[in-house]
Amino acid sequence: MQHANGPQLGIVVEVLCAWLDRSSDRWSQRDWVSGLLEGMAAWGGVQYRFVLPSTLAELLLTLGDDSRDVVKRTTLLAALTRLLDSQLSLIGLSPSTLLGSLLTLLLRRPSPDVLGAIGALAGKVYYKDQSIDFVEEILGRLDGAGGPDRLLALLDATKVVLASGKGGAESSGRTTVGERNTVPPEVVGQAIHLLSHPSPAVRSAYASLLASYISSELPSGDEGADERFYKRIFSVLFDLLQAPPSPSAAPLTSTSSSPRQRRVSLLVNPVQPEPTDFTGAAAMLVAIVQRGGPPVACDVVGLITAVQPAGGSSGSPFDQVWHALGERYPSSQPFAGNEDVRARVAALAASQSLQQGTGLSQETLEDRLLAPYSPSTGASLRLCSGRSLLGSGPRAGYQLWSWRA
Repeated sequence: MQHANGPQLGIVVEVLCAWLDRSSDRWSQRDWVSGLLEGMAAWGGVQYRFVLPSTLAELLLTLGDDSRDVVKRTTLLAALTRLLDSQLSLIGLSPSTLLGSLLTLLLRRPSPDVLGAIGALAGKVYYKDQSIDFVEEILGRLDGAGGPDRLLALLDATKVVLASGKGGAESSGRTTVGERNTVPPEVVGQAIHLLSHPSPAVRSAYASLLASYISSELPSGDEGADERFYKRIFSVLFDLLQAPPSPSAAPLTSTSSSPRQRRVSLLVNPVQPEPTDFTGAAAMLVAIVQRGGPPVACDVVGLITAVQPAGGSSGSPFDQVWHALGERYPSSQPFAGNEDVRARVAALAASQSLQQGTGLSQETLEDRLLAPYSPSTGASLRLCSGRSLLGSGPRAGYQLWSWRA
């Protein structure tokens, strides 16, 4: 084994698998097979070890759905995961090629075992932008992926990648070279149309993905992500959570249409929001409040007051958003547990940190927090007479203003 080159090592693996095929129960010994393949990698030359995971991935793509192949696939995935997660150096391995094979397998037969192998691959940082390339590759397969089950599998794979490779540099001989680069918002945000997908499960999964991404990946405070990323989320949520019931609307079935075609279709056939949409939106908004700056927090207030009554009723999912706002911007006025929107906004406007962050006085800040919300322009609308969203009056009196004005 120590003197075998790359092609010879691949042949050895194929011969071993052929020998395992001769018995009906050999493939069921998962730990033994995994240990044997890991030992073969350890015995082989360092510069050729990458052949083993590559060969295992190729073998996985040849398997069918009969009972023997199911057992064989489960064992090969366990062996591949163990090999990728081991302390062995895999110099020469092409992470993107291996990821492509695993994604093909995932789309054929979604399973936790494939996700485990993807997580093990992403857990070793072979180069700094690896996670960025991985997420782009995964989300790039959304169009044309097929039904909700496959979309959910790809979103699960994205979450696995984002949760991996965040540790510091290691010196134990693993291929990991250090902490990976942060995945930028525009990469994850390329799938933001999934917040309006016809499947509630897909919408919920992507909302969960965004919430965890914002919490774990983005910097906090005024040095946080580009506000345009947050405003894109606000715009989609605003349209989704205010969409009227449309039982006669034709469902959106095409996943290969362009982003512009999807936006036009959603305007014609709005998706009816489900309770899970409000729960998912609340989780995202909590993360945004914790990570974004004061102007972003003000947009959050505008959004949740705009989707009344769900945003202001006691016991609604948005109660946790108000709680997060109160913790991030403490005030001398009572806040927690108050179900009255006016009282909540008044307490928030009394926060000195929010006043300093927006450059507004308490009175002006309160008026503008209660003003009608317009996510499409990235600004709010204010009544010339000073009346707010919770008051009444003609819309002809509205003027446009911006937090940065």
